[in-house]
Formats: sequence, C-alpha cells, structure tokens
Amino acid sequence: MVVRTECKGRKVTGLFIGARNVRKTFPKTLAAVEFELGHLRIDCELGPGFWRDQPKISDSRLCEWLEFKLYRDRRYFTPLPVILAPSGKNMFKLRPVALPSVSLAGIGDANPAEHLRRHFPPHGDAHRTQHRVAVHATMK
Repeated sequence: MVVRTECKGRKVTGLFIGARNVRKTFPKTLAAVEFELGHLRIDCELGPGFWRDQPKISDSRLCEWLEFKLYRDRRYFTPLPVILAPSGKNMFKLRPVALPSVSLAGIGDANPAEHLRRHFPPHGDAHRTQHRVAVHATMK
C-alpha cells in the first residue's frame, strides 16, 4: 500500500497511513507493528486514535529513519509517498516510491535548449507563433 510521510517544518512527524488502509490492513486488536528498516527493526505502538480519527504512526525512531533516508538531500520537507509492504505477521518494510524525473524544461525533452527553440521561436518567427496560437484556439 502507498502511504505518505507527515512533516512540520524541517521535521518528519509521522507516517500517515489513511483511514481506508487502516480498515483494510490493521485489526483493531493490534497494539503495535514492527518495521523492518534495512538492518533495523523497531516496534511502533498504535495509539487509540489510529482506528478512529488519527490514522498515522508517530514514532521518533521511525521519523528519524525517514528523515535520513528520504530527506537528507532535500531543502524542503513536503509529504512524500512511501510503499508500506507486509513482510510478516504485523511486520512491514518501507520503500520509497520512485518519483518520475522531470527534465529542466519540465516537458520531458532530453535537451532543454532544443525544447525552448521548438516551443519559443526567436522574434523572426513571430508569424509561426501566432499561427500556433490561432490553431490551438480553434481546436478547443
């Protein structure tokens, strides 16, 4: 299942599981889950609000691991998707979701300079630009 980190400022504050994932995966009798984090194993308690209105896991050791693995090279701490995969009874592994890479041009061109030439011609080609805009407007 895909879950996401929760952040406040430059700190990871927990792992947001989501109400639907909690209902599908975690029995109400479960008091804690175990995470396999590489060579580390940690037990995280599930608070009473986990099944009601707070479907997240907030454990300082888990948060530190997430910060190190996902955020060490990032300037901004925004929620990131993480794969939470079962690996045994009440045990899970965490794996970062591979986010698609975006080129400098933001369109997927291998060469940003070529993208700029193709989509933003020099002033001498103004008539072509106007034609593209007119054609695009008529297609809507």
